Amino acid sequence: MKTTGFASPATEYEQERVDFNRALRPFPASEFEFRFKGHDMESHHIQDGDLLIIDRSRKPSDGCIAVVVFEGGFLCRQILFSKKWNCYVFLNGGRWERVTEIFGVATYNIHTLGGRQL
Repeated sequence: MKTTGFASPATEYEQERVDFNRALRPFPASEFEFRFKGHDMESHHIQDGDLLIIDRSRKPSDGCIAVVVFEGGFLCRQILFSKKWNCYVFLNGGRWERVTEIFGVATYNIHTLGGRQL
């Protein structure tokens, strides 16, 4: 059999496959997935239905996105610390509320670029 033309430049190039579990969850014992519901975090590019990777071992810092325990449930918000290291989150209605328990820090936000949800 005779072939004509040029060989594909990619024939000798093999890229290692990305292991998304390893890339997105390097510490699986302390990480959890949360499905975000609502539109409260769109200013932070977190949309309704997005999948968040939450790391409980990561130390929260001022301005980070975290999941906090609030009124008996989980709430994803940007957290801010006061000078006395009290933690606050911004709620609907334009008020700040103090929280006492931070469940974990958001490390990744995964959302679709189309209509299908993961």
